[in-house]
Amino acid sequence: MSKPSLFVLALAGCWSSSQSTVTEPAALDVAVELAAVTLGDDCGANPLLPPPVAAKRRNPNVMAAPAAAPLDADASYYRRHCDQTSMQLSLRATGGTGSTTVKIKKVELLDSHGNFLADLSARAPTRWDGASYTAWNQTVDAGQTLAASYSLSSPNWEQLTGGRWQAHTRSFQLRVTLTVGSKNHTVDKQSITPAMLEPAVPT
Repeated sequence: MSKPSLFVLALAGCWSSSQSTVTEPAALDVAVELAAVTLGDDCGANPLLPPPVAAKRRNPNVMAAPAAAPLDADASYYRRHCDQTSMQLSLRATGGTGSTTVKIKKVELLDSHGNFLADLSARAPTRWDGASYTAWNQTVDAGQTLAASYSLSSPNWEQLTGGRWQAHTRSFQLRVTLTVGSKNHTVDKQSITPAMLEPAVPT
């Protein structure tokens, strides 16, 4: 064998021995469930939200953890409970490594037959820490199970039911489209009865 051929073979051997196999980390697999929905009002900043359904084992469609709020600016000495329109997600990382992000793409209010009624906007993501809700960066880590909550904009009850007082006489559905990492998810909740308004009481 000629010297040039031996030189080429030697270079090829050095190149192959310097290569190492790089294993990409497995993408995080997250199971998503729309655990509970409250249809009510928009109670402003920092509303009081009900604890996760798993924490209290209550009916996911009957959720009343009210916060007091003025009935209106002209009669502030009368106060009533305010049920914040909101949704709770259950997120469970079932495989993979690292962490991944959650992004809400669309929240749709449907009638009892599944017909589209309105888009609702999601805000203020929080997570349950066992005692209260804390701000959440919408990230799920490997092996983590968490209960997350979002405040939602209130439906236009005047248009949908002829007013907020009549809302509890109807049944609705909620459909949520979200991404977890690069995966799309669509979750829904059916047979949702809006929270019933309580009469205003003097304070």
